[in-house]
Amino acid sequence: MVLILLHSQLNKIKKHAKATYPEECCGILIGISGKKAIVKRVLPTKNIFKGDKKKGFEIDPLALAKADAEAEKKGWEIIGVYHSHPNCPGRPSKTDLKQAWPGISYFVISVINGNPGDYSSHRYNPEIKKFVEEPVIVLREEE
Repeated sequence: MVLILLHSQLNKIKKHAKATYPEECCGILIGISGKKAIVKRVLPTKNIFKGDKKKGFEIDPLALAKADAEAEKKGWEIIGVYHSHPNCPGRPSKTDLKQAWPGISYFVISVINGNPGDYSSHRYNPEIKKFVEEPVIVLREEE
């Protein structure tokens, strides 16, 4: 699978990650899934994790339900989630692996000293119990 998003959508994720630093940000990716996962909307959400928000995130189930209903009205679906890793690489962690769902993209962005940096996207494969990296394509608005 390939995750495709617009430059403006990536900037929205970066802005959210920078605003919540040093805590993890999180949000929902809504779009169309098939041979490619195409992001149509980036929906920032509040991190409701009960523990140390510098080391974990949780998306409010009500926000997920609302996003799902909104997506369905447009013929879209929830195709993934995103979150930041403060002062860590933009790759899934062991904690991410423990709470992963199959079938969606996990977009992770690094934030080093408040500055968004590297990012990657992965899908959880339940057969091997690991994340598999997927390519990320960032398009300019006119493409």
